[in-house]
Amino acid sequence: MASGRAESDAFIDILPWPAFIVADTGRVTRVNAKMAAAGVRLSPRGERHLRSLFPDYFAALDATSPRLAPREVEVTRATPEGPVHEMLWVRTLGAHRLVIVTDRTRRFALESSQAQNARLASLGFLLASVSHEISNPLSTINSIVQILQSKRGVSREVREKGIAQIAQSTNRLLLLTRRLTGFARVDEAMPVRFPIDTVIDEASLQLKYDSLGETVALTRQREESAIVLGHPSQIQQVFFNLFLNAAQAMKGAGMIDVATSIGTGSMLTVTVADAGPGIAPEHLDDIFQPFFTTKSGGGIGLGLAISNEIVHEHGGTIVATNKPEGGAVFQVMLPLAMENRPR
Repeated sequence: MASGRAESDAFIDILPWPAFIVADTGRVTRVNAKMAAAGVRLSPRGERHLRSLFPDYFAALDATSPRLAPREVEVTRATPEGPVHEMLWVRTLGAHRLVIVTDRTRRFALESSQAQNARLASLGFLLASVSHEISNPLSTINSIVQILQSKRGVSREVREKGIAQIAQSTNRLLLLTRRLTGFARVDEAMPVRFPIDTVIDEASLQLKYDSLGETVALTRQREESAIVLGHPSQIQQVFFNLFLNAAQAMKGAGMIDVATSIGTGSMLTVTVADAGPGIAPEHLDDIFQPFFTTKSGGGIGLGLAISNEIVHEHGGTIVATNKPEGGAVFQVMLPLAMENRPR
């Protein structure tokens, strides 16, 4: 018994990462040299429970359970030097559990920087389309202003129509700039774990504030274990865009079916199906392109493009198809948070 304990102690001390051993009761029995060098030492008479020594790890591991199952858990801790991103690797070591802590802060910063650079690069490719979209309403405004400033005099009817067209063009420009601001956003918030169904609920409530959404009904199929790591407000925007598109396609009357499911892999799927006319086959390859729209009212055409970018940045994909009986179907696939993946 003593020999086995000595071997396990020697094993964790040669690890190049901070590590500790915890019993099923939650009592920490050993920390290795790397962990001790980080300032964590076990006192013979002091508190040794995981809850007191490592409260952030305790919360992440849900260590109220008598057993710590083998798994990988992502943790973000606040420190005086800034947030620290870590991965906990929990493995069985005899009657105890070995927890290895690896620092992912630099990797996380690089991934965040790469995602932002990719977004800005995508925005750069949009400049030609943006120029075209902006020049149309500006040309309209410029022409109307010239008419209104005519020295020959302008009738009341022409003046009122001109002012109405200026207002319409201005609103279009404001909508375009708001969408572009969202597309180029720099989100400094830390990613968090959240249930996907929670943001779907919030998006469906947001839809009710739209005139078309007031008369649209949603059916739901939930999956409580569908937890993702990311930015809830961004994912909520994705589903609001999908719901609003569905409501517009159905002209404010119909049913939107929303189903969350988890397959055998590491991804979850949210299916959004409407009862509208569906998507023309020749448009299926274009609907995620910036400024592509089939709306008769002259939509901006950025909602699905922005949604596609957000989903891609979260490591997922979004696919559009049609139901055989009619209606559009969007499938949003996102990676499950590490500890929620099937084993």
